[in-house]
Amino acid sequence: MVTDPDVLARCQPSLPLLEAILRLKDRMEPHVLDAARRMVAAVVKQLTDLLTVEARRALSGRVRSGPARRTGSARSFDGPTTIRRNLRHFNPGRGVLVVQQPWFRPQLRRHTDWRIIIAVDQSGSMLTSAIHAGITAAIFAALPGVTTHLIAFDTRIVDLTGVCADPVETLLSVQLGGGTNIGRAVGYCHTLITMPSRTIVVLISDLYEGSSRGALLTGIQRMVEGGTTVLVLAALNEQGDPDYDRDLGRTLVGLGATVGAMTPGELVRFVGEVMG
Repeated sequence: MVTDPDVLARCQPSLPLLEAILRLKDRMEPHVLDAARRMVAAVVKQLTDLLTVEARRALSGRVRSGPARRTGSARSFDGPTTIRRNLRHFNPGRGVLVVQQPWFRPQLRRHTDWRIIIAVDQSGSMLTSAIHAGITAAIFAALPGVTTHLIAFDTRIVDLTGVCADPVETLLSVQLGGGTNIGRAVGYCHTLITMPSRTIVVLISDLYEGSSRGALLTGIQRMVEGGTTVLVLAALNEQGDPDYDRDLGRTLVGLGATVGAMTPGELVRFVGEVMG
């Protein structure tokens, strides 16, 4: 049992510290857990700040290709094009450029009515991935027009959608350990899909299935054939190298899923490209 909150107070916020807290949280006295919660919040803020700028750039919208427009909002005003196309109205005697027609950049295309379903394996070896998944889900949840679900699983299913906007609460809800039933998690994710062509399922796992592979393969195939984008993210070991069942990964690629290892920043860029 962890009983001394001063131990935490002497520590600097860091990802290794966050991992240690999450492993020990069920053995902490309540007053120590309060101190741990503050430390978790500090680390989560650090990680969120790093990701938010990139996420906004990748997911808030993309500029449509095409020529400048004659109408638009102040935010899309195209100064260089306006000056270039109004140069014939320049009055050299007065040193004044008369702008008769302002020009605007093509409008931004916003991402609306998308659903992102993140299912993360919460076995003990997946802790770092679970942390990143919780923070990334919170960023996705803050996007207008995007419905975000966060599912944690081992042999059970824990739907964290209700708290996924709060990454601190999400991470403190993770229960590490237990077996693995990926097929059951995939089946649950399928029940959340309403518009397959506008749904992205992100399965984060080492793919070491502890139950029948048949349910997993059938579930992934059904999603892909229905038009859902399926991304399988491999677990990373302590050296940052992919650590997963590569044979099963190759099988999933054959079914149409994208399988690989991504940092959280690479994940938001992938989602932005799919939505774009």
